[in-house]
Amino acid sequence: NAGYRTYSDLNEWPVSYHGTSLPGAQGIISTHYIPGSGQAYGRGVYSTPDVKVADSGYAKTFVSKKNRKTYKVCLQNRINQRVRQVCARPEYWLVPIPAGTPAESEKHIVLGAIRPYSLLLKEA
Repeated sequence: NAGYRTYSDLNEWPVSYHGTSLPGAQGIISTHYIPGSGQAYGRGVYSTPDVKVADSGYAKTFVSKKNRKTYKVCLQNRINQRVRQVCARPEYWLVPIPAGTPAESEKHIVLGAIRPYSLLLKEA
């Protein structure tokens, strides 16, 4: 074994991706995720284990003020697999947050479940 593993441990937080806009990414990074308006599989924070899903369906474009190129935006996260739910379409993962949850409790749930750690930009 060259130091590579082919399995996950229940305590590990696998990678997930969240396509968004540049202002959306800035808001998430400066505070935390909040449930969006899309609630196909329930209320909460959605992400995907497949960067192509985040890129093609959800990443928004912006034009760089520096080089005038157009980019798409995704956040790369680690997600607590003890909290996240795999949806009926397994390419969607949900951190469930019930309606009516107080804001401080929502923040606590999110911070214990999904953590962005990289801003991904792709030339569009």
